[in-house]
Amino acid sequence: MRPPQIKTREAALRPFTAFFRFALHVVRSHRPPVNRQKLSWRPQRVPSEDHSPQEAPKALTSVEGRWERDGIHQKKAMKTKSQNTKSKTGLRVRSSIHQEQTTDSAAPAAVPAPTPERPKLPPINFARRRANRELSTESVIALLQKEAPGFLDIAEVVGKWVWVQFTDKQPREVTAVLAELGFHWNNKRQVWQHPCGALTEGTDSDPRQKYPTYFPSDAKPA
Repeated sequence: MRPPQIKTREAALRPFTAFFRFALHVVRSHRPPVNRQKLSWRPQRVPSEDHSPQEAPKALTSVEGRWERDGIHQKKAMKTKSQNTKSKTGLRVRSSIHQEQTTDSAAPAAVPAPTPERPKLPPINFARRRANRELSTESVIALLQKEAPGFLDIAEVVGKWVWVQFTDKQPREVTAVLAELGFHWNNKRQVWQHPCGALTEGTDSDPRQKYPTYFPSDAKPA
């Protein structure tokens, strides 16, 4: 059993205890609800992906940046060098194959047949040629009759000039004799001509139709 003093004290404090209980009830009824999830001691669930803001990358120091750039440059240089080496090797292989194909497919070069040496021109006395070109028509006819009677047989006098015409091309020995006698070649009329000291300008018309002509061989005595 409790002593009488304790019972007396509990009876005296009972009204105050009831008052504090009532005040505590009033305070709890007017307090906002507490979020127990925030007060929970359990760790919160973390999402599978990280949506937190990422920090900006730190700036490299000069030494680190140079080291990184040098490393990238070395990698690129090594890659470029290997590619160049492969391309050069491929070029050498292709060029050697092309040379072999060209050598195999090339036909043997035809050896040119030896051509005979061109004969030397017969010597011409140009001083005598210049003197003969100043001779008159009669002097030229006499010179032909004396030194080249074969030319006199086909010679034709056109005006004051003496012409010698062949049906085909003559050898150099024949043309050299004509040149030394004072004759020159007229490519337009295809004839050897002697001016007989009377040089004139060329004309488009045929001199045979303009000047009198005759063959000295027809006037020779039989």
